[in-house]
Amino acid sequence: MAGVGAEVEAFVFFAESDISREDTLVSEDRDTDITRLSGDRRITNVITLALDSSTLGGSVALVSRGQVLGCVPGDATEAHSERLPNDVLTLLATHKIALREVNLFAVCVGPGSFTGLRVGLATIKGMALASRRRIVPISTLEALAHAGLNSTHPQSVPELIVPWMNAQRGEVFASVYAVDEQRGIVELEQPRVGTPEAILDGWSHRLTQTPVIFVGDGLENRDSIINAHVKANVLFGQNLPPLAPIIGILAENLGVQKAIPPHSVIPFYLRRPYAELAPERRRAE
Repeated sequence: MAGVGAEVEAFVFFAESDISREDTLVSEDRDTDITRLSGDRRITNVITLALDSSTLGGSVALVSRGQVLGCVPGDATEAHSERLPNDVLTLLATHKIALREVNLFAVCVGPGSFTGLRVGLATIKGMALASRRRIVPISTLEALAHAGLNSTHPQSVPELIVPWMNAQRGEVFASVYAVDEQRGIVELEQPRVGTPEAILDGWSHRLTQTPVIFVGDGLENRDSIINAHVKANVLFGQNLPPLAPIIGILAENLGVQKAIPPHSVIPFYLRRPYAELAPERRRAE
């Protein structure tokens, strides 16, 4: 992978350290290529590198003009910290693309695993900073909703999509999206974390349109709970494709105006880390 060496060194250095406001000012000042926009403020002929570390397996993808150039799905048996940045460098090398040739970065910002999100965001920030580019942050739940919509047959498009992620501790991350022919998907309920029963009870007024499709890894062994709480016709989409290609295409569709400097990208946790909650619980006992 000729020409990448120095960039990779910078990428690894910044991925393993905190990225400060002073660091990213250099990126903003020199970022000239990405500001040459078409009339609708979107970039043409762009290469987007997208990364998801919010799900257990995770993935990395290269996208251009709405087409997936390549994707490396993660191995769910290995931690994200063990796979990154190797999966990224493998993908770039396979397609003979240098890091400096990437115009735009996209990343799932959560909700998801605390450790996975930290590793993924550090990686994408390091790459964006090293190549003087910006990042489009994408909600993991929104990406899941699009994956669920893409998995359905054109003749049986659901009325509602419910992303349903395993949040551990007997809980799920979830939200509700309506399918709109003109606008794609529209968020009806903001993301929540809680037990499946509590969330379904709170959304009983929403989950009446039919059919409703639930998508995500939170479905395992919970079909009966959903069927007991939802009176509409329910579909399940558990085995979905990697999210990185989807977030890359979403980033391109949003356009460069939604891209932000690396220091502005923050994880969306939905709840505080257990490491912060444990001391409070001990003090309360």
